[in-house]
Amino acid sequence: MTNIISRIGRYGVDGYLVIVGLAIVLIFVFMALFAELISPYNPIDIVGPPVQPPSDKYIFGTDSLGRDVLSRLIYGARTIMGVIAVSAAVSMLIGVPLGLISGYFGGYIDRILSVIMDSIYAFPGLILAIAVASVLGPGIYNAAFAISVVYIPTYFRMVRGHVLSLKETLFVEAAKSLGATNTRIMFRH
Repeated sequence: MTNIISRIGRYGVDGYLVIVGLAIVLIFVFMALFAELISPYNPIDIVGPPVQPPSDKYIFGTDSLGRDVLSRLIYGARTIMGVIAVSAAVSMLIGVPLGLISGYFGGYIDRILSVIMDSIYAFPGLILAIAVASVLGPGIYNAAFAISVVYIPTYFRMVRGHVLSLKETLFVEAAKSLGATNTRIMFRH
């Protein structure tokens, strides 16, 4: 463990910021996984008088209905992790194949898909996610899909750039000369 920390320490402040960010993510993952064990109260139960300040009984106080804020925060980590997982999966499942197709075939398809992705990039991410969520309506899955729309161009550009750099290599040319189909080349090579 000290070897890892010393390696990260070579990068100065940036290395320690990585450790702090990783620690925050791990705390949220821990809270999401073990919410039932570490939460002092049920997040939907009314446990005390409304709008109580922080005290030793209610560490973060109570909300306007008398529910414990700490318990709601701990259980909220589970919802956040679900939204993150769904939005990352959806944006990857859409962005990666589109980037693969665009980079491999090029031409007209590449121009159309690149213009669509550039138009998504033209809007600030948070505003675009709010606009998509307002069109889709309320709900956790709609929010996750709205967030994923913002990140589809990121996966698209990453995969497209990688495919463009590999498209002209010798092993791809060899696969073409051996009669491999475009689908096989895209997904295998």
